[in-house]
Amino acid sequence: MLRLVHYTSVYSTVSYNPEPTYSTNYILQRHEPHKHQLLWLLRLNWTTLTNLQLIYVPRLSSRLIRSICRTISQLDHLRILQLISPTPPTKFSSQVVEALFFSCPGSLVEFTLGPAINYLKGVADLDLEEGDWDYDQGPLVPRQEPLSLLKILEVPAMNVIGGYPLSTLRSILQHCPAPENTFLIIMEQIQERQLESIHVVEFYDEFSKKLINAAFMRHSDTLHQVQFSDCHQLKSCTLQAILVSCRALEIFKVSKAVKHARSSQLSLSLEDAVVNAWACTDIQKLAITVSLTSDGRDPAYFADPIMATWIEQDHDHWKMLDKFYTHIGLLKKLTYLNLEGA
Repeated sequence: MLRLVHYTSVYSTVSYNPEPTYSTNYILQRHEPHKHQLLWLLRLNWTTLTNLQLIYVPRLSSRLIRSICRTISQLDHLRILQLISPTPPTKFSSQVVEALFFSCPGSLVEFTLGPAINYLKGVADLDLEEGDWDYDQGPLVPRQEPLSLLKILEVPAMNVIGGYPLSTLRSILQHCPAPENTFLIIMEQIQERQLESIHVVEFYDEFSKKLINAAFMRHSDTLHQVQFSDCHQLKSCTLQAILVSCRALEIFKVSKAVKHARSSQLSLSLEDAVVNAWACTDIQKLAITVSLTSDGRDPAYFADPIMATWIEQDHDHWKMLDKFYTHIGLLKKLTYLNLEGA
């Protein structure tokens, strides 16, 4: 019996290229039997394998997807799983996404399935038919337990009306009690201009400005309500993205986690507040924290109302304050305002 003793990481290519494809640990040719041999080797190393990256080229057959599902379900110590295609789009159905997700072992900490995958109904139907080579193995058995250790979940966008079926999103997210990017997953997977309200609890903001901007721009015409409750950290650029992109916004409230967060950890900086015009001109309720100065104290020049000792930085800061309060003054439908200083 061939066994790859103590292998913990495998990076392999599942390809249809006419020439051999070289990867870190395997050379795979285009014929499908080689792919099943690779999966067999992975199953032999279920006790030590912790990191697995499979690079595939469209289109994967139904039987190969079933074989991948059966393989990863047996890797009881797997922590990182990445299924990546370098040449998108790969044509998967939401059934395939669910099958892969519910085949992941309970040890998983990170699951990445990407990049963009188009939804074509009927492609890669996973139901077994009599005569299939793996018919005697029976249907796929989905995992029942939640992925309690999962911190990072990345699933591909579905470029169709409605995006993922709501039942698919619900079933996946119900099995992810501790992911760090849940709300971005939802915003990215729901079809553009569909999301109307979002309420995030105990948020810890570690996302890049680019990701945040893209997420809110997807729903900038329909988002009426955004609330962050018991926040631990909320970047200034995230607050800015909401104010300058969400044209339909009516309610925007942020509250901090009392025991853990400082106001400065979830505040809008004065610089970010005035760099662009606010798009949310119809907002009715606004409750956020704003850092008008870097240290939270009144600037020294406030003690000189006749501006006799002001330097250039003082004049610049005063102009930003004027611009900030002008932004507030343009919110003509505002009925509730709570600005907390940081």
